[in-house]
Amino acid sequence: MAPAGSTNGGRPTSEPNYSDPLVRHTVKQFEAFPAPSGDCIGRIAVAAGMGLGFGAFYNLVAVPWQPDPVEHLPKGAIKFRDNWKFFRGGFVRPMALFSVIGMTFSGVECLMEGVRDPESKSRHWNTAAGGFASGMVMGATTKRLDIALVAGAATGIFMGCVAYNGMSYTSDPYQMAMKVGGKWPVQYRESSELAALKEKYPDYKDL
Repeated sequence: MAPAGSTNGGRPTSEPNYSDPLVRHTVKQFEAFPAPSGDCIGRIAVAAGMGLGFGAFYNLVAVPWQPDPVEHLPKGAIKFRDNWKFFRGGFVRPMALFSVIGMTFSGVECLMEGVRDPESKSRHWNTAAGGFASGMVMGATTKRLDIALVAGAATGIFMGCVAYNGMSYTSDPYQMAMKVGGKWPVQYRESSELAALKEKYPDYKDL
């Protein structure tokens, strides 16, 4: 007897028989994210928008840790901080940096796909190239070439490994769905050959 939902190379060969009728919705939460598709302009635009959003979120987290808006000078005079300068430096700059990083990654990845891998047979190398370029952009903020190279290499290796293993944090979404929310165990299904043998030899059907 083979258990339903057994895997073949990390992929389920058949859908298991769950007692929970809503399990399909749970399984979908653990399926791998779809690979990026579409033209380069659209992908770069999406990456730019996501970078702006992440940059805004980063600033909202960082703003409460900023110093008091009132600056006390040595002679006791009080000078208010330039809020527009604070806005440009503390809000716009992170958004622009995150956006440039995302655009660099998507642009280089899409360019590599068109140049060396139009059939997407080795997508992880394209992702690694995009990760290296975006890591270089992050490291360039230190104005040191050695740090930029190390950041690019580390980011490229990390992103390449993520793409190679698949954009999912579980190898079997069916087994993970079983573990979440108190799902029932996978039920075993008898093969047609075994069922025929049990009918032929009823004395041994409980073995």
